[in-house]
Amino acid sequence: MKRACWGVLAVIFLVAGVALQAAADEDEDLRAAQSSLQEARRHLQGSKGEYSGHRNDALQAIDRALDHVKQALASDRKHDNKQEKKMEKREDELERQQQKLDKQQNKLDRQQQNIDKKQGQ
Repeated sequence: MKRACWGVLAVIFLVAGVALQAAADEDEDLRAAQSSLQEARRHLQGSKGEYSGHRNDALQAIDRALDHVKQALASDRKHDNKQEKKMEKREDELERQQQKLDKQQNKLDRQQQNIDKKQGQ
């Protein structure tokens, strides 16, 4: 009974780890995009010509894109926090269930000891 519960806990932690790694990979992609956008912005700012207003339009588009990336990263952190709280709640519930199982196992062990004593008499 204990092994089954520990097995369930192990699976839950494994799934949580995979989910966190996937989220970290997504963050890494967003951060790489953010870095590329910032570099593109620097190149455009260093450019001498105005290109009929297109350079300025491109800078504004990059600023909007950077803002969206920033919002995406913030949104992802909020989602991660919610997921983390759910996971902590589930872990607490599993811990309570494990404690309950331990108590039941102790009770069964005591009952078995009493049976063994009676059979030995």
